[in-house]
Order: sequence, then C-alpha cells, then structure tokens
Amino acid sequence: MRISVASLHDAVILAPNHHQDEVIGFAASELQRYLERMTGAKLPVADDGCAADGRFTVKLDVAQSDLAHDAFRITVAPGSILLQAGVPLGVLYAVYALLERLGCRWVHPGEAQEIVPKLVAIDLPDGEHIEIPRIEHRGLALYGLYDETAELGAVMIDWMAKNRLNLLLTSWERPDPTNTQTMFWHQVGDRLLPELKRRGILLDMSEHSTEYFFPRSLFHEHPEWFALNDGKRTAYQMCYSNREGVEYFGRRLAEFAAEHPEIDILGAWPLDGGGYCECEGCQEPDAVFKATARMGEMVRAVRPDIVIEHLAYRPQSLSVPSVEIPEWMSVLVCNRTNQLARDWVKAMEGKQGAYYFEYKMADQYHWATNVWLRPDYAAEITRTAMDIGFRGIVPLFLPMHTWWQSSFNVHVYARTSWDPDIDVEAVLDDYCRAYYGEIAAQVRPLFTAILNEMQDPEF
Repeated sequence: MRISVASLHDAVILAPNHHQDEVIGFAASELQRYLERMTGAKLPVADDGCAADGRFTVKLDVAQSDLAHDAFRITVAPGSILLQAGVPLGVLYAVYALLERLGCRWVHPGEAQEIVPKLVAIDLPDGEHIEIPRIEHRGLALYGLYDETAELGAVMIDWMAKNRLNLLLTSWERPDPTNTQTMFWHQVGDRLLPELKRRGILLDMSEHSTEYFFPRSLFHEHPEWFALNDGKRTAYQMCYSNREGVEYFGRRLAEFAAEHPEIDILGAWPLDGGGYCECEGCQEPDAVFKATARMGEMVRAVRPDIVIEHLAYRPQSLSVPSVEIPEWMSVLVCNRTNQLARDWVKAMEGKQGAYYFEYKMADQYHWATNVWLRPDYAAEITRTAMDIGFRGIVPLFLPMHTWWQSSFNVHVYARTSWDPDIDVEAVLDDYCRAYYGEIAAQVRPLFTAILNEMQDPEF
C-alpha cells in the first residue's frame, strides 16, 4: 500500500466512540498530530464509516478478540489501515507502532529528542502485523517527582506510553532531603493523573510512605506501636505485631483508598532501610505479611476493586509466608532472580501476581560514577523475569534528572517485554541510523567502545 501526501489530505481517521472513551480519543489525536508533523496533512477524526465516503481510512477499532492484555493487530490493505485491539490501550499502542513503522523513534523522553521524519508518502507492505506483550504490567518508578518537577513528570509519562509501559509506581509522600528520591504525588497528582488516564496507565501508590500513614509523632502517645530495637522503643519502623498500631495504619489506608478511587494498587511499605521490630511477636516469620494482609482487609472493605501490594524486601518480609495469601494481594519482590523469586511466583498463582522491582538499569544516583549504558543487561534481566514468570517488572528511574540517558536501557527493557528475541546489536544500529543519520557509521563504534571498554564489566 502506498499513498502520496497529496492523497493523504483527503484521508480520514475513523475512531468509533472517541468522544466517549478517553484513551481512544487520545489515540486518535496522537495519530492525527504525528501524521500532520510527518506529512503536513491533518486528517479529520470521525466516529463511523459514513464519513469515509470512499476515501483512504485509518481505523481505530476495539473489538472482541483473542488478543491478550493490550496486544494489537495492524492490518494494511489497499485503501485502508486497521488498528485493532481488545482494549483501548492496545489501540493506542497500535498507533505508536504504526508511527514507528513510518520512522518515528522515541528512545529518550521529550519532544526535542523524538525522531519524526518528513514523508512524501506512506509506504507500507500489505498484510497483518500482531504484537503481544510477554510481560503484562510493564512499569517504572519515577524518583525526584514533586511540585517543581511536575512538568518533567508529564514528559516522562508521555515517553512511558510511547514505549508501551503501562504502570507507574509512586508514593503519596516519600520525602528525601536531597530530593533525589522524593516522591510527592500529593503535590503533582492533580496535574499528572489526567496524563495517566488518557494513556491507560495503572497507578501503583506504594513506595515507602509509612511516614504519612503512620507518622512518627504517634510515638509520644503510643511508643508500643513502634519497633523495639536493642531493648527500647524507637520512633522509626512500626511494631507489626501490635494489633492497635496495625489497626490504626489500616484505618488510615482505608480512608485514603476511599478518597482516591483512581489508585489501582496500594501498598503498605515500611520505611526504607532496617530498624525492624525485635519484640517477641515480630520475631514470628510472617509478622509483616500478616499485618499487611490485615490492613488490606480493611482497605478492601471500602475498595473491593483495589489490589493490595506486599513488599518482599528485608528478611522480615522477603520469604513466602506459610499462611494463606488472599487472592486480592500482589507482591513486589525486590532485586531477586533466584529460587526465592520462583517460589513467590508459584505462591501468587491465582492471586494478583508477583512483580520484580529492578534496581540497576536506570539508577543514576547510586551508580553515578559509572556511565552504565547496558542495553544487554536490560534485555537479559527482562528475559529472566519472563522465564521466572513475573506478572510485571518495575525498574526504578532514579532520579528523573540524570546526567546520562538511563532512558536507553529502559527503552530496551520495554521492547524486550514485547519481543524477548530482540537483537540488541540491531537496536543499536537502528538507533544510530535514526538519531545520527549520515554519520551513523562513525558513531556506531563509539557505542561499542562504551559498552566494552569504558564501563566496569563487574558493575
């Protein structure tokens, strides 16, 4: 199929229900916007085929299908392109995939770093193209997110969707004196939630936020609610075996969940670091899990649709519990790709699944002395997570402001989540062609040097 730019001026985008469905409406507007940038032709958007009247059409269609999750189908035929999926989010991904086939690239966040070619014609082979994600929930945890960085947060969310990532992990209030690890959704949510909704991105509100729900100021009146360390109570971690303290935390979470129906996943993470309670009750292996499950019961009483997340993090919460796991719970397993991870995946069958919290591929805070351009690692760790059976992956992006392009590693992880057979060398070749054009052949060896000679191979 080939259509000239002149003919494209008479084409139309068909998007049934685009006024009623926010994601479909956004998908249609993105297709319209990028086609105009590439060709100069602004295609009108219509609800039904009556508006086509024999013209070339690009149709966005949500239909009953056997496509899993947010998979999609692109069908190119003389006179039409059909973008089809079983859910609206899949249609949005089909739009971005079509634009990529026409030459667009969004390896890095921000419009200034997009590749949007100028075209004299749309030229695609006829036939059907299907893409199915191998990882259902492909996430990212954005650090350094607060009032002053809200605009950058919107840029990052836009880039996430273009890389077909569909879950944002954040915190209502996660302070950090340097702001490097700050997450203040309460400061940015009113501006960023609409960006998530129009892109169909799930909201996981979980990252270390105990201080907000279980403030240390409670210590003065209820020291017994806090951890026993070296024989004395300290105003840091909570005592997970203290029923009154757990009930208080649970009530706060339930009230919060009721006030925020936009949240899809809610966690009751401890504070970061150690300092866990050493009292007799908290010595029980499942103390932290039982407390999380009890708080989850309280939340589910007012929000039966929400998923409650357990953090498998420190020794006190890392192992699979011996008690029954509720079907409405998920687990985020921290930096483990060993037998323990497989045990968690097996334990979460029939529940809400196990997720892998990935630490390395985009952490430019802890690894700031090393460039760490490692697309090979990003691809391999994603394949490992698939093999283990994780339902989702959530790499941390720390912080959003970085001196190096962590986004490159994340881009490869995102692509591998859909295609585990991805050839990293071919991705590098394509990147150099798209971003460096005529000097691609000179730039490509620099990437090889960075990968093989300028980084610590043991890092």
